[in-house]
Amino acid sequence: MNSTSYASNSPSVSKHDVCIQQAGIDFGIAHCLDGTTYSFVDDYSRKLRAAVKLVPQIFNGRPMFFSEHDLDGLTGRLKLCRTLPSADRDDVSVIDVLLRTLLSSRFNQLVSTMADRREMGVFIRDLCEQARHEGDRTQAVARANQWQHKSSASWMSIEPAVEAAFSSNTPVLAHKVALLRKTFMPANEQAAYLLHERVTANESLFQQEMSGEKVHRQPDILHRPSIALIQDDLHTLRDCLDRAASIKNLLRGGVITVNFSRVHGFYLSVVLLADGRNNSESKDLADGVDRLWDEVTDGDGYVHHWREPQCFWCGLIEPHDTARKAALMLELECRALREKYVRAKGSEVLPTFTLIQPATAGAQHKDYHYA
Repeated sequence: MNSTSYASNSPSVSKHDVCIQQAGIDFGIAHCLDGTTYSFVDDYSRKLRAAVKLVPQIFNGRPMFFSEHDLDGLTGRLKLCRTLPSADRDDVSVIDVLLRTLLSSRFNQLVSTMADRREMGVFIRDLCEQARHEGDRTQAVARANQWQHKSSASWMSIEPAVEAAFSSNTPVLAHKVALLRKTFMPANEQAAYLLHERVTANESLFQQEMSGEKVHRQPDILHRPSIALIQDDLHTLRDCLDRAASIKNLLRGGVITVNFSRVHGFYLSVVLLADGRNNSESKDLADGVDRLWDEVTDGDGYVHHWREPQCFWCGLIEPHDTARKAALMLELECRALREKYVRAKGSEVLPTFTLIQPATAGAQHKDYHYA
């Protein structure tokens, strides 16, 4: 990608690596009805990182000359990218162009025949030229920058919001919850594992289709919440928060995000930053969220309350606790930036990152800000 893809105030490269890693973790999380939470860890983050490192080399507009060292790195990254596509996800346009060019090529066949270095070098150069040509034809870089503007705007809104929450120099209660519907959740670890296996099989079929191979069966139909249902739940949640004085009056800020799990699909996640001066407020806040989500879902709601040690920054954060404040900031930044390169299919119609303004700002601002 060219130099316009990141502004001068973009986060550091290392922070992007953390966000890419977190995107892989988020996709693999499974919440179960028995109260357990599992994370199916695979090499998705490595694959996405490989694609992210490849696209600047292809779309920077400069002539393509690869040293032997470059060639080894390119070959390794292209191998990883071949199993990146999924019917559940949309990749940013420059990555999508690369993957479609790669999967329809004879790259895999060439690698398996142990092609000599010169032949491989010529092939990879041609492959990259094809991807660049297709990217130019479809204005992939311009579309990528437009896509990434949303996540960059969300990222830039986080620091002022967190600083405002701590501005009174008193403790802040940080509460993180996952909000799901029981109808779509696996019962336990075994059920989650079986769903994960079905998703993996579907991804394999999707990659075969992209490669031009004949597919002899249809992908499994997975029981997941629809975009319309998530949209309704999000809208109702915001309305209920406005009316829930027991929660609203405590709030110093927060974030609502639309999350996606490969196991059970879309769900909502909320980080609430509340006044932490009263010891009873933690239980009051948790109970209030439980009641509110039960109302939103007409009794079909499930709430997972993240706590230590699952989440380092959850709980009471003192104003001088820079480590936990930094961890909170990093998680919110990851939530904002995880859609910089990939997003769940269909999520483009949703406000996937919504700032909750504190109750004291109600007279001057709208209650919700779509960053």
